[in-house]
Amino acid sequence: MSIEDLWFSLSFLFIDNDVDYEKTANEISSFSIDIIEFHLFYNVAPACADNIEQTIPIIWNSFDKDELIADIKKTWHHGQESNYVKEKNCS
Repeated sequence: MSIEDLWFSLSFLFIDNDVDYEKTANEISSFSIDIIEFHLFYNVAPACADNIEQTIPIIWNSFDKDELIADIKKTWHHGQESNYVKEKNCS
């Protein structure tokens, strides 16, 4: 599983539908908790949180994987890319 796949799996925590937590946990289980937390808090949540903060969320089934990856990469803060590379190499 790549970092991008991790992002996509974690994005299901932000959809307006029943979340299959067990499925998500199984998908991401190859990563350490430190890597999961880092990418959840610094990459996925900033890109996806707006969806669950809306009265009527736009995304209720699944984020588009390619758009999600592009959104995360364009919102990296200066220096965060080096953390992405470091974490990616740990998997």
